[in-house]
Amino acid sequence: MKRLMLPRLSLKVKVTLFGVMILVVVVWSLAMFAGRLLRADTLRLMGEQQSSMVNLIAAQLDARVADRLQALSAVAANIDAQLLANPAALQAMLERREVIPRLFNHGGLVVDIEGYARASVPLSVGRSGLNFMDYSHTVSVLLTGKPIVGQPI
Repeated sequence: MKRLMLPRLSLKVKVTLFGVMILVVVVWSLAMFAGRLLRADTLRLMGEQQSSMVNLIAAQLDARVADRLQALSAVAANIDAQLLANPAALQAMLERREVIPRLFNHGGLVVDIEGYARASVPLSVGRSGLNFMDYSHTVSVLLTGKPIVGQPI
């Protein structure tokens, strides 16, 4: 049986092949190392970007809630006992306030100390005369006299 004989490689070829193999291993190692560094850096940057975005959105939400509370306080400052005793005048005053429908999707209402809605905008929702004492936020506002953000209704 004849053996397939490969020609003997010269020393120059052996050294060249060895050098090429070392170069390939070094380049591959550098690529792996650089890939890991880039991945870690990308994950860190994405985390920072998401954190910044969440902080920005939270600040915007806080500002919008503060604007709405300030608008409600401004409307409430114009309501006195005499106006509260006259539901028609109270309704007319609320309807003149364009800020309520602009800032609140479902309008707004004025509740007396017993929890009954004395006036409501928009009028078409039909909340006037209903009792809102079943809602914890209504009770909290009546007890403390301070505005709060309650659960959505």
